Amino acid sequence: MDQMAEIAFDARKAAYVQQIENSVLMSIGEDFRAARMEATFYKTHVKWMCTFAPASGALKTFRPQPAAQQAFLDMHELFGRMGQGIWSRAVFAMQGGQTKMHYFYEGNAEGHAPDPAPPPLKDADRSGAGPADPPAGP
Repeated sequence: MDQMAEIAFDARKAAYVQQIENSVLMSIGEDFRAARMEATFYKTHVKWMCTFAPASGALKTFRPQPAAQQAFLDMHELFGRMGQGIWSRAVFAMQGGQTKMHYFYEGNAEGHAPDPAPPPLKDADRSGAGPADPPAGP
């Protein structure tokens, strides 16, 4: 990537991070010690995890603003368009007045994380949920 393209890439990333920060602040709407918004990109969907630590009390979740979600989607696409490695998961974190973005390359070349394995079935989940057990032996 030439120097001008790199400057443009960095400026776009910074604008997306600012958009995410503004949206997180609007979503929370109260004093907090730390906040985190995580996006994991799967082939068919994106999983969002949004949490914050209030000024006092236990960890809480918040609903992401569409503008923040769009910023993650646009940034994911930007990395691919600019020939950068396409991450499958990104985490925006705020704490002590500082913001950081972390990128994780756990997926394939298209930036999709492996589909999560379904949780193992418990015995209670198995009862009546499928074909009958074979008859007991003689």
